[in-house]
Amino acid sequence: MSLPCDRHSAPIIPASFSTVDHDRQRTVLLVEDDLMLAQVLERILVGAGYDVSCCASGTDALNVVEGNLAQVDVVISDVGLPGLTGDQLALELRRIRPALPILLMTGFSETVTPETVDRLGVSAVLQKPMTGRHLLAAVQDALLRRHSPTDFEASRPGRPCEHRDMEKLDCMADELRALGLQF
Repeated sequence: MSLPCDRHSAPIIPASFSTVDHDRQRTVLLVEDDLMLAQVLERILVGAGYDVSCCASGTDALNVVEGNLAQVDVVISDVGLPGLTGDQLALELRRIRPALPILLMTGFSETVTPETVDRLGVSAVLQKPMTGRHLLAAVQDALLRRHSPTDFEASRPGRPCEHRDMEKLDCMADELRALGLQF
């Protein structure tokens, strides 16, 4: 079931936050079963220039991604969804779109461990409650890092990307430069 998104609200985020690629508007798929929270998050993202689609379940989100393979740029999902949970959704999304950035949100930090994050291949886990700035920074970071190191292994010279965090980002930036991409 798709949730109504409030497209007529005034932006609540400063103009300093904007989508990563200025050539086109980026699409965020927001998966949250709490309607009020979904509307607040949607308003923050739209205020920053993102196009937002909302779903209330993991099953609906999976159907959206499968039906619009090229149109979803990043997924933000609650972990505690009824039915297909956020972590199960992440596994399914990895299967069909390995390089799709996925952010998970949870109010219970003990439910998502660092091992779970590695296993799921998610870009980040956001702790609820979060600020709008934290949400937008995580989305921008995920979009900048959307290609996993394995996407470049076959085509790039040099060492494999086996570093964590900032070292991993540096390694991936080197790979983008080697491919002649500007960022």
